[in-house]
Amino acid sequence: MPIEPAGKNNPISKLEFHLRLLRWLAETDESIIGDPYQHPMKGWVFVRDRGVTYKLNGDSTRQGVTEYLVHVIRHGSGLEWHPTLTTKGNMNAVAYGPDKAPPVSGFFFYLSDQE
Repeated sequence: MPIEPAGKNNPISKLEFHLRLLRWLAETDESIIGDPYQHPMKGWVFVRDRGVTYKLNGDSTRQGVTEYLVHVIRHGSGLEWHPTLTTKGNMNAVAYGPDKAPPVSGFFFYLSDQE
């Protein structure tokens, strides 16, 4: 079962985002967070934090979610998000925490406002 989506017009808080990720890991055995029958690179969960909207794409993997949540455990639910370059050179990827850890492989999380 996919994670409960949150649309761009109704983004959720960072805390709710973390809770949904944890529930999805605990309650499903799905390999990706989105619907495998929809476009995989589609924004599936939109999150609003400090006036900025972010999106997690539906093709984000179980391993990617797990690795992201390690950052949350290490730094708390208020984990800082910082814009950074994607591998294609776009400034819409997200780095994590005070040390600005690079984007997590398999966790396709981007600034939505930069689309």
